[in-house]
Amino acid sequence: MGARIPGNPNIVVTNVPGASSNVLARQIYATAPKDGAMIGEVFHGGAMAAAA
Repeated sequence: MGARIPGNPNIVVTNVPGASSNVLARQIYATAPKDGAMIGEVFHGGAMAAAA
């Protein structure tokens, strides 16, 4: 993915327990720089949709 972004930045993947929901959203809002340097993917209801 870094090769497709101008400047060829390094990409660091971090797994955080519970971070597929509001945990990640709160963490990004509270700690991420406001320049768009952090990307997160939040899934709401994914587990419930799979179980249905």
